[in-house]
Amino acid sequence: MQLTNLTFARLVFELKPKLEGSFINKVQQIDENCFKFKIHSKEGNFDLIIRKDSLWITSYKHQAFQSRSKFIQCLESLLNNKKIISVEQHNFDRIIVFYFDNYKLIFEFFHDSNIIFVDKDNKIICCLKKEEWSDRKVAKNEKYVFPKQKGLNPFDINYEKFSSLFLSEEKSFYVLQKNINIPPLLVEEIFIRANIDKDKLANSLTDKEIEKIYNLLKSMVSLDNFEGAYLKKGTLLTFKVEDAQLLNKNSIVNALDEYFSKTVQKDLSPDRSFDIVKRLEASIQRQKIIKKELIEKSEEFKKKAELIYENYQDFNEIISAIKKALAKGYTKKQITNILSNASSKGNRVAKLVKDIDMKERKVILEV
Repeated sequence: MQLTNLTFARLVFELKPKLEGSFINKVQQIDENCFKFKIHSKEGNFDLIIRKDSLWITSYKHQAFQSRSKFIQCLESLLNNKKIISVEQHNFDRIIVFYFDNYKLIFEFFHDSNIIFVDKDNKIICCLKKEEWSDRKVAKNEKYVFPKQKGLNPFDINYEKFSSLFLSEEKSFYVLQKNINIPPLLVEEIFIRANIDKDKLANSLTDKEIEKIYNLLKSMVSLDNFEGAYLKKGTLLTFKVEDAQLLNKNSIVNALDEYFSKTVQKDLSPDRSFDIVKRLEASIQRQKIIKKELIEKSEEFKKKAELIYENYQDFNEIISAIKKALAKGYTKKQITNILSNASSKGNRVAKLVKDIDMKERKVILEV
């Protein structure tokens, strides 16, 4: 299961009142990629489960490993009985941060996920795994740097800034998806609910249409406007879309708890010890879920590969023509006009071009 950045925003919204002001009593490991924080609050004790895809408060009992990794030992030694000051989502990204007096615990829920523990100066004390990119490095004693923000935050953008995005000759759907940091399924749903053709050129939208898109965006990302926890193609959403499965009407936290704890359950009886048989059963259940997710992803990539293979000659023709135009010094507008004219005259290949990104030197095709 994958969570969108909007789903994480709603998740933090639900967790904040329960976690802020509470204390971490114990840090435990359930398996290689799953952890349990025992939390004490004024309302009582509860367990917080952290997986590579998400985190949630559970109503089930999950048995932890007796042995402790160095990472767990590091967290336990410094977080034991520490008060959680605040819980925040960083820059509307798939990153959740727990703030303590002199520390931060950072959960990155992208790629293979990571957990990073830093001091007040953002120096990494310990991390679940070492990682390195061209612009940042996650390793002990390195200074932690958050990933660069992708797109504008839909919570912060005003109408004036929003409307200024729709001045190009790009398709409206692409303009919204490229500039605003929201999941593609939300972009699709906005145009469906607005009853506006997503392929309509951005600069041909009327003021009323732009305002309608803006109002729907603001309404659908509002944390108070929760339509339910819906699952579509392995992605957990906060809004209803066609052919999506409703997991829970009232809560993302409860949806996660039911989905994972019932399928990856450890021991649902508080008075019964966790034995080896049940551990193996739970492991098999986890493998089944992972297998299902991998099969779904494999099918998706297979379809994409088949499309590329079937249209390879057309793709090659388009790229070759654009390269020649660029070599002659043509601008993006000139190339777009040539393709548009060719498309209107019935040129099948020209119709495939969705957009040309001159800065990134990319051609976006739609088949």
